[in-house]
Amino acid sequence: MAAHLIVDGHNVIFCGDRYADAYGKNPQGTREKLMRDLAAFGARKGYRVTVAFDSGKGGGFSRGHEEMHGVSARYSRGGEPADAVIEEMLQTMPRGEAVFVASNDRGVQASARAAKAQVWTAEQLLSKIGPNRGAPKPF
Repeated sequence: MAAHLIVDGHNVIFCGDRYADAYGKNPQGTREKLMRDLAAFGARKGYRVTVAFDSGKGGGFSRGHEEMHGVSARYSRGGEPADAVIEEMLQTMPRGEAVFVASNDRGVQASARAAKAQVWTAEQLLSKIGPNRGAPKPF
């Protein structure tokens, strides 16, 4: 069974200038760039990757989900933080599955440790992904 990497998407986007500088001009393109980078990293490491984003896709009453570049993206409900999505995933993950969680949020980190997942900071994940490969592509 492949290890599962769960990423706090906006937390990683805003932890430095790698993605944050482009986010204001092109939020969707920036999220897609993160997902492309995560897909390449996941392929190199053999990880299944899920990234959680705060209430995107209209921020409605139900959670959203999409697949892009081989990465699963999950969107929280309107007003609900991505943290809740990550915590629910941790509570329902199969026993014995190797799980890594990348977030700087202390609550998410505590939930991950309680679920026996390995915790990475957003900066640690970015260093593992490797050098920035350019700006997000416009639509």
